[in-house]
Amino acid sequence: MKDIGIMNRKVNHNRGLDMKKEDLYSEIIKQLEESADVEIASKRIAKAKYFGITIKSYGLKEAQGKELIESYLGDFRKLSLNVRLQLVKMFYASDFSEQVNLGDAILELSMKELTPTHFDSLDEIAGFLNNWGETDWFCI
Repeated sequence: MKDIGIMNRKVNHNRGLDMKKEDLYSEIIKQLEESADVEIASKRIAKAKYFGITIKSYGLKEAQGKELIESYLGDFRKLSLNVRLQLVKMFYASDFSEQVNLGDAILELSMKELTPTHFDSLDEIAGFLNNWGETDWFCI
């Protein structure tokens, strides 16, 4: 796919709290797919494989991934903690490194709200960890 850049995203700040997590997830996936770079993804996958790690990747450049996360932080903040945790599960379940990074950003955003009552949800999310990089970040 052609790399069009994340900056082309039109942010609709009037979306409100009603946006369903599935709609938000679909919108983000569309952005990822439109910005995919097969050559970068292939190199990233091969590098991970060299270290014995199996990943999926869209091939976004690091700056693109950070920009995508930043562009959605406001949307994530509007969601309840339980919905955010469900969205994190969706990102982690994908096995795409860029989606896991989005899940990480949501968890970081939510850290002050997490209590022992959320440990079951975190255990479910941890069940999707499949390489040392993801596991290290999750432990922090």
